[in-house]
Amino acid sequence: MSDEVRQMAQKKKRNQKLRKRKRKEQAVKLAVLLAAAVIVAGMILAVRAVTRALGPEDYAESTAEFCKNGSIRITSVESFAEDYYDANELKKTVRDAVGAYNAENGSRSVVQNSLQVKDQMARLVLTYKSAEDYRSFNDTDLFVGTVKDAEDSGYDFESIMSAVSHADSSRILNQATLDQLLENEVIILSEQVNVVTPRGILYATPNLGVTDETHASPVDVISKDEPAIVILK
Repeated sequence: MSDEVRQMAQKKKRNQKLRKRKRKEQAVKLAVLLAAAVIVAGMILAVRAVTRALGPEDYAESTAEFCKNGSIRITSVESFAEDYYDANELKKTVRDAVGAYNAENGSRSVVQNSLQVKDQMARLVLTYKSAEDYRSFNDTDLFVGTVKDAEDSGYDFESIMSAVSHADSSRILNQATLDQLLENEVIILSEQVNVVTPRGILYATPNLGVTDETHASPVDVISKDEPAIVILK
């Protein structure tokens, strides 16, 4: 075999090895991309599942959602198991109450989003334009505003003193710290409901258990005499 033929054979062999290595590298890259795609798809599905789970149709317990625009969406979940309960009568009662309130206080001050009676449970979703509308419609106590406005309105923050910050566990709420939070938003409620906030929770009274940054659930009695207080970031 001549040197020229030998060189051509060696070159052909090297090219074959190079093409084989490139195919292998491409296969590895493709496998990585596919794996990444699967992971991303799984993350998207998980986010969608979590997002959907936050909707009122998924709440198993009564929940108050405080929105950034000042409105409040209340999902009330109650037993409807007694024989003397009438679903049509309930729907008419709610419709009449909402209509009468809006006629006096302005259109869409209270909006009935849905009312469903199923499996011996009633689920009513109402959206209130403001905390004032919630107070007036339900004749119950609720405050949403700054810490300073709450203090000026006579609300007592003694029950939240010594609470541990959910942003920094080394920070304990005292009067000096509270004085630095006068412009922070605070929610004060007297209903036994889960709470969803528009921003991160900074401090909460012991009768509320903070489950994540914007969610809390009652762990003790919440009432007019023992309100739940949530100070937001």
